[in-house]
Amino acid sequence: MVAQLAAQPLAGVEVHWVTRGERSVYSGMVSGWVAGEYARDACTLDLAALARAAGVLLHPAGAVGLDAGRRIVTLQGGETLEGDVLALGLGSASRGAELPGVREHAWNVKTLPTRFERLPAVPGPSVVVGGGLAGIELALCLRSASAEVTLLSDQLPVPPGGSPALLGAVRRTLERRGIRLVRGTVVAVTADAVVLADGTRVPARGVLWATGPAPHPLLTMAGFALGQGGGVRVDATLRSTSHPHVFAAGDCADLPTPAPKSGVYSVREGPVLAHNLRAALGDDGALRHYRPQRIALALVNCGDGTGILSWGPFATRGRWVRAWKHRLDDSFMEKLRGSAQRTVP
Repeated sequence: MVAQLAAQPLAGVEVHWVTRGERSVYSGMVSGWVAGEYARDACTLDLAALARAAGVLLHPAGAVGLDAGRRIVTLQGGETLEGDVLALGLGSASRGAELPGVREHAWNVKTLPTRFERLPAVPGPSVVVGGGLAGIELALCLRSASAEVTLLSDQLPVPPGGSPALLGAVRRTLERRGIRLVRGTVVAVTADAVVLADGTRVPARGVLWATGPAPHPLLTMAGFALGQGGGVRVDATLRSTSHPHVFAAGDCADLPTPAPKSGVYSVREGPVLAHNLRAALGDDGALRHYRPQRIALALVNCGDGTGILSWGPFATRGRWVRAWKHRLDDSFMEKLRGSAQRTVP
C-alpha cells in the first residue's frame, strides 16, 4: 500500500507508518536466502527509503497498543498516534511461539535475514517445525546448508490438505533430498533438541520455526469484532465490521469469504486497500470489493535448482519452475525498490 502512495501520494493528508524496524523481509525469498542463493539485500526492503518516497512518517520502533474505539495507536516508548482512518497490515504471530524455549532457541523465519547477513552455520542436526508449504520449502532449502535436516509436523502427510499430485511431489522430493519427516506435537525447544508431547527428543542444534499463523497479540484487546481466525472481521471492502474507520488486509484480517492466510492473497488485497483508503478520505469515489480467487498458484523452491508448482489438482516439479519463481520474486522486489527511489513531488 505504501508503495502505491509513492506512485500517487495522498495530497493534504498526513500519513504515519508504524513498522517493526527499518527493513522488511519478503517471505517468498527467505528460503532462497537460507539455501545461499540470495544475499540479504536481495530479499529485504529498505522501509525508510520507501517512506520518504511516499511522503509518509515512519515509526520503526513498532506499536505496543491499539485502541480501535479511541482511534489511538501506542508506540514503543509511550508516544501515541491518533488518526481519522486506520489501515492494519499487522500480519500474524507464529503458532506455538509461546511454548517453552521457542523464543530462546528457535529462529523466527519472518525476521531471520534482518538479523544475519547469511544463515549461521549449525554444528549438528537442524529441524524445521511446520508442515505447510513454507516449512517444506525451508526444509528443502536448509538441506543445502545442513547435512541433517528433520521436518516436524503435527499432521501427515504434508502439506495438510494438499492435492494427491502435490502430496506425491512433496514426498518424492523430501526423500530425494534426504530429509527426515517426523510427526509429533512440539511442547518445548531446548538448546539441543525439540521436545514432543510423547517425550521424544528430536536432536537439533538449529531450529527454524515455520508453523502456521496465529492471531496478532495487538488485536486481542483492541476492541474489534474478530473473526473465527482471530483476525479483524472485515466486509468485502476490507473495512472492519465493528469500526468503519478501520481497514485491514493480509493475515490480520478475517474475510467474509474465508481465504488462506497467504501472501498470494495479501498482495492482491493491496490495490483494493489503497483505493478504499483514498475513498474513505474523500479522495477517490466509491469503495471497491475484494474477491479472493478460488484457486491460488503455489511455487516451492526445492533448494537444488528445481521447484514444485501446484495449481488446484495439478502439481509438477522441474528446473523451469524454479526459474519462473525466481523471475517472479525478483521482479516483485525490483518493483518495490523502484517505488522507494521515487521523489515526492
